Amino acid sequence: MRAVEDRAARGRRLQNITYEDALREKLIVGSPERITDRLMELREKLGLDGILCEMNCGTKIPHPKVMKSLQLLCEKVMPQFQ
Repeated sequence: MRAVEDRAARGRRLQNITYEDALREKLIVGSPERITDRLMELREKLGLDGILCEMNCGTKIPHPKVMKSLQLLCEKVMPQFQ
């Protein structure tokens, strides 16, 4: 039951989150260098050892751009963590 309550509370918070708050706390957007820097910060701060990546939340980004983002993630960001 607690998990359902927690999920409901998170849902309410997300309904009211600002774009700035989302960028600061929930999203990582930018160049491969920016993504790498932020992931390194999170690794140090939280002990991050993996990510879940939603490249096209809301399906608004054209497929070729999503594929380019995935390519950059694989070629430029991931090697910095191996």
